[in-house]
Amino acid sequence: MRNQIGSLLRPAWLLQARSSLSSPSQMYEVTNDIQIQQAETQAIQEAVQKQLELNIRPICSGEYSRHIFYGGFFEKLEGMTPQPALPIPEAFRSDFPTTTGLAAKLGARTRAAVVCTGPIRWRESAYLPEWEAMTSALPEREMWKEAKMTLPAPSYQHMQLAPGTAFTAGSGYATDAAYFAALGEAYVREIEALYAAGCRQIAIDDPHLTYFCSRQFLGGCEKDETDPDALLDLYLEAHNRFLSTRPGIDLHMGMHLCRGNMSGSTHWVTGSYDRIAEKLFTWTQYETYYLEFDDEERDGGFECLRFLPRGKNVVLGLVSTKQAELEDPEGLRTKIDQAAQCVAEGQGVSKEQALDCLALSPQCGFSSSSLAGGKEMTMERMWEKLALGLNRIGKLRPIDGDTALLGQRAHHIRIPHTTATRSEHLVQNAQDTRFEILLPLPLRRRRPLGQESHIDETGAGIRRGLLERGLDEADGLVDIGLGDFGREAHFGVGFGEADHAFQLPRRGCDAALGGADVLAELAHRDVGAHEGRGGGWRDLWVDVLSCVGDVGGHEFDGLRIGEVSIIGDWGGGFLLDLQMTYQDFFS
Repeated sequence: MRNQIGSLLRPAWLLQARSSLSSPSQMYEVTNDIQIQQAETQAIQEAVQKQLELNIRPICSGEYSRHIFYGGFFEKLEGMTPQPALPIPEAFRSDFPTTTGLAAKLGARTRAAVVCTGPIRWRESAYLPEWEAMTSALPEREMWKEAKMTLPAPSYQHMQLAPGTAFTAGSGYATDAAYFAALGEAYVREIEALYAAGCRQIAIDDPHLTYFCSRQFLGGCEKDETDPDALLDLYLEAHNRFLSTRPGIDLHMGMHLCRGNMSGSTHWVTGSYDRIAEKLFTWTQYETYYLEFDDEERDGGFECLRFLPRGKNVVLGLVSTKQAELEDPEGLRTKIDQAAQCVAEGQGVSKEQALDCLALSPQCGFSSSSLAGGKEMTMERMWEKLALGLNRIGKLRPIDGDTALLGQRAHHIRIPHTTATRSEHLVQNAQDTRFEILLPLPLRRRRPLGQESHIDETGAGIRRGLLERGLDEADGLVDIGLGDFGREAHFGVGFGEADHAFQLPRRGCDAALGGADVLAELAHRDVGAHEGRGGGWRDLWVDVLSCVGDVGGHEFDGLRIGEVSIIGDWGGGFLLDLQMTYQDFFS
C-alpha cells in the first residue's frame, strides 16, 4: 500500500496569489485577506480532484494554506507570540542543525520562532478551514475517512530555541513540564475540533526528533549542558499528553520523521534511527510512523525496525522528493523486503506477516514550505511519484487504521480455566516476552474445559479477540485482548453473563465493546487518572475486591500488577482491565 506525507508542490498561480506572504519572516502571519483565502481553497480543491483521479490515498490538502508545514497552529494560540527575526545563533540552541544550516547554506542571519509570553489558551481551530476546504471537494462524506490532516509537533518551538527561552517569566510557566501541559491541552482541543468535523486521520510532523541521531546536535547539547536523553523523554511525553485523551477510538494517529526538505533539496542531519527507535516505537502512543529511508548513507538501514512492536505500522519513505529521477520499482521492492525482514526478526513473525504493517511513501512532503521543492522536481513528476506504488510496485498489505490500534508486545496468552477466587500466577518470560496469565472467571456458572484455551494473536488478529475453542458466550467470557501502550500493558476481558455481584448499571453504551476495544480506548486516555475523558460513554472504575483485587500491587519478576478495574458495561456484562507495568524496562 502506498501513502503520502502531506505537502505538495504549489501551483505557480497560488504562489503569485500569496506573494505578499512569501518572506520567511512572515511564516507565522495569519492572513484575513479574502482573495488569498479563496485562492488557497481553490488550489486545495484542485489538488483533491487530482488525488481522486489518480486514486492517491490518503487524500491531503497539500498544506496549500500554509507558508511552511508548521505554520498556522502556534500563532493561533493565545499566549504564543511570533518573533519574526530572532538572531542566529544567539537565540537558538548551540549547533542546532536547522539554524546553522540556514546560516551556512542560505546566508540567513535571523529566523522566526514563536515564544510563549502568556498563558496558553486554545480559542479556535487553526486547521478547520483547511479541513473544510479539502472535504468540500470530496463527492461524499464517506470519503472523509480517507483524508488526512497534518499538525506540527508540540516540541517544535521549544527544541529550536535556546534553553530556557521558549517561555518568558511573564508567561506564568516556571518549568518545561508546565509549558508542555498547557500546550498539550491546546493540542487536545485542536484534535477534538478536527474530529468533531469528521477527521479520522492525523499525522504529527516532528522532523526535529531525528536531530537526536545527529552528532552535531548532541554536541550542541553538551555545550548547552543539556542531557539529550532527558530532553528526548520530555518531548516524547509531550506527544503522549494529547495522544492519551483522543476523542474516539476510530481516530488514527501517526508521526512523521525526516531529515529536512527545504529549498534546493537541503537536508539537515544524518544518522541512524537506532539511537531513538526503541523509545520512539514503544513509548509513544502512535499507530503509524512515517520514516525517511530514501538514502541509507544519511538515514541508516532498516535495523531500527527490529524495535517495532506488533500492532504498530511503519510507512517506508523510500521515494525521494529531493531528486526528480523516478525510482526503480524492483529496487523499491527489494528495500521493502529488507525492511520486512528486520520487522519479522524483531517480532518473531514471518516476513509475510511483517508486510502487514508496512507501506510505501515519499520520504517527505514535496514542498515543506512555499519556497521548497526538489531539484528539477515538476508537478507532473510529483504525481508520477505519488502514483508509483499503485501502478508499478504491486500491492503491499494495507494498513487499516481500525485494526492497527494496538501495539501488542506479548506473543502468546494462555488462560486456563480456574475456579480460584483470585489470580495466583503471572510470569514473564524474558526471552520472548510471553505472558502466562491464570485469570479467574467470575461467571454465573463454570464447567471444566479439560484443557487450556490458547490464543496466538498478531496486532490485527487481536481485534477479533474470541477464543477459538473452550470458552463461549455461555461461560460468560466473550472477548479478550492484550495491548502494550508505552510504559503499561493492559489485559482486557469482556464478560457477557457476569455474576450478579459484578453487574453494573447501564451507562448508555452505543454497542458492546470487546476486550480489544477497551484496550484501544485505554490507549487514548490517561488510564492512571481515575477520571473519564471524552468518548461516547462514561468510565466507571470499580475495584474488584472479592475476585482479583488483592493481586494489585504485587510484583512478579519485574512485572508490576497495578489496579484491577471494571471499565464500562453494557447491561448484562462488563469489561475487566488488569494493568501491568514493565518496571524492568522503564525503571
